[in-house]
Amino acid sequence: MLPEAINRVEQRQYNHFLRPVRVYVCSSRESFRDMTGRDVRALTYRDAIFLSPQLMKDIDTLSGLLTHELSHLLIGQYAGMLAGAKMPSWFVEGLATYVSDGGGAEDVTDMEAIQAILSGRHFVPEQEGGFIFRKTASSFGLRPHMFYRQAALFVSFLKAHDEMAFKRLLSCIYRGRGFKDAFRDSYSVGIDILYQEFVVKLNER
Repeated sequence: MLPEAINRVEQRQYNHFLRPVRVYVCSSRESFRDMTGRDVRALTYRDAIFLSPQLMKDIDTLSGLLTHELSHLLIGQYAGMLAGAKMPSWFVEGLATYVSDGGGAEDVTDMEAIQAILSGRHFVPEQEGGFIFRKTASSFGLRPHMFYRQAALFVSFLKAHDEMAFKRLLSCIYRGRGFKDAFRDSYSVGIDILYQEFVVKLNER
């Protein structure tokens, strides 16, 4: 499972891991909390991936969540482990959910996310992240799985719209460029214009 997940992430994110991937499978939720300070199913922390026994409740989600976290880890190995906090959460989580074919957003289908977007219940893609004012699912009145799924659809659109620009964007991020500057230097139009086009495309489906 791990080699396949690594290969998928490297192919879809156009890069290779700098260091061997370390995965820790914790024996209890308490152990997971002690090591990471969080109580979630999986987490990328200190250049490694930690898996919680909570995953045993729904083992079918393991592959997707592992791939999701590998997406975070790959960016972190190049741009630093705090890179995710410096970028907009919609992009970080949308990329990881897109790369993993829905890992982390299992409770929401593409169609449910599309219907929510077209009814006006959606995130607004900002160009900057940050530790204090970073917008997440709750900022837009969305559940995390809905936020992740919507963001993944938009990330998928960005790639389909101009794959070379998408590659340049990721390349800039790997080199430590801020997301706002990286996006500006990669795409010829603003992110707000692209999001409007994205919604138009959804209406045509």
